[in-house]
Amino acid sequence: MPSIGDTKVEFTRSYVFLNPPLAEGPANNELGVGAWRLSVDDTASGGGGGGGGGGAITAQAVVDATSPTIVKNQLIYITSTGTCKPAIATSLTTSKVAGVATETITAGNTLTYSRNLNIDITTTASVIDGSPAALVPNTWYFLSSTNAGYWTTTPDTTTSGYVNIQCGLAIGTVQMSVEIQPPTVI
Repeated sequence: MPSIGDTKVEFTRSYVFLNPPLAEGPANNELGVGAWRLSVDDTASGGGGGGGGGGAITAQAVVDATSPTIVKNQLIYITSTGTCKPAIATSLTTSKVAGVATETITAGNTLTYSRNLNIDITTTASVIDGSPAALVPNTWYFLSSTNAGYWTTTPDTTTSGYVNIQCGLAIGTVQMSVEIQPPTVI
């Protein structure tokens, strides 16, 4: 039986094993039936049919001039002008998580970000609400509404207009399986 976050390649397609919650909500960590899901874009490169599966799981964007420095492993969103900033769950616009920063970059520079992959978060205090020493395995992490770019285990589910968006599952004390879900507006 595969474990959460396991990856495999079959017929040139990359897959990640995920185990969704039985019910929604941060307090509900029970797991449903696991499944293999595509971890990269399933379109062919160079034309001629689908299923190429060789697409990158990274992308790039210029950090907005008004943005603070984006720290490695922070969650980012793409602005209406195509630049990026740290995401925050206080509005639908700023909570459309494009991915997780793969490096620390200042305003005006090009940032590489990723999604649908496993990452190591060794500096949890700089990207997780509450500054924990480590991730809690088998725990869902959401976009923070308190600190821009941060992850949290306790999203705000009561403030009208805020957004609840699950962004990953801790699969170890420093490993996160990044799987950004559709947002729910409160």
